[in-house]
Amino acid sequence: MSKNRSAAYVATVYDIKDSLIAEQKRVASILNAKKRVLELSGLGKQVTYGDRTYVERYRVLVRPRLGKNNVYAPLYRVGGSLKRPSAQTIRPEHGSRFDVYLTCSLVERKKV
Repeated sequence: MSKNRSAAYVATVYDIKDSLIAEQKRVASILNAKKRVLELSGLGKQVTYGDRTYVERYRVLVRPRLGKNNVYAPLYRVGGSLKRPSAQTIRPEHGSRFDVYLTCSLVERKKV
């Protein structure tokens, strides 16, 4: 297992209703507002594919982790009823920890 963290990683929290998640959502909305202002002045990054235009937007991703000694872990192992190829599909109610990521992605720009 790699010990390197992604640049988008913010923190690990133990409750899905942690105040850090709400704070990161506020940060993302502020960054998105700044990007919209730059786009209106013609300085923002825009990518065009065919007739569609995409712009960068920040969003907060919360990914659950099972953690050690989790009672739901056998469900996700080989032969378990919830076996999945990726950690993205662990149900939030089964997670004992939650990784918080602040990522930037391209979204289609709304036509005005």
